[in-house]
This record gives sequence, structure tokens and C-alpha cells, in this order.
Amino acid sequence: MTAIGEVRRSQLITTYGVGAMIAVEDASYIVMGLDRWNINGPNLHEPRLEKTLGIQGFVLPPATED
Repeated sequence: MTAIGEVRRSQLITTYGVGAMIAVEDASYIVMGLDRWNINGPNLHEPRLEKTLGIQGFVLPPATED
């Protein structure tokens, strides 16, 4: 697969979010819903926020190793 452009991981959770349209070069893309992200489990922990939200960990958006 050939890379067309790039979006920083931080942009996926701040500037753009699920359902947002992203313009890359001459094409537009929509960020997939969380149910479509290939996630192996929580990899970030913040105990106070987890307790407040009633969850057990946070995950990073998927990204390539580049």
C-alpha cells in the first residue's frame, strides 16, 4: 500500500475525531468508528479518570510505525 499523506496520531483525538472528514492532498477521508479500530487492549492508564468514567484503560488510535 502506498502512503498518500499523513495525519498525526494526536490529530485523531483532538482536531479530528470519529466521523470527521480529513482532506489529504486531493482526496477526502472519514475517520473510522472506534468499533473498526484494530486494538489489542488498553495501553494507557490514568487511575483517577478511569474511576470517574467507569472504565479500565485508554487506547491510542492506530498508527503505522513510521
